[in-house]
Amino acid sequence: EGPRYTAYDGFYITLQLQIPDDYPFSPPFVRFEHRILHINVDMMLDGTCTMPQVTNLWDGGWDLRMLVGYIRDLLKTPDTRLLPANLREKFNNL
Repeated sequence: EGPRYTAYDGFYITLQLQIPDDYPFSPPFVRFEHRILHINVDMMLDGTCTMPQVTNLWDGGWDLRMLVGYIRDLLKTPDTRLLPANLREKFNNL
């Protein structure tokens, strides 16, 4: 369920996780099952949404519960540090 007091409150957010053979040493592929508007989510041409910048932070000490918790936290509090440098400056100046 979406984090309370956010635009996602009251909505169920469905993720698709594809686990690689060498998990946990390689990150899973994370994809939202529906469109979502968020600065830390990439919208693909087919309408699906992914979070490649999140899985770039992956290390073998993470597990799926930690990953899903991190995504939930991002929905509540966006992280401008994950944005490209040119966009990060714009958001930090708002």
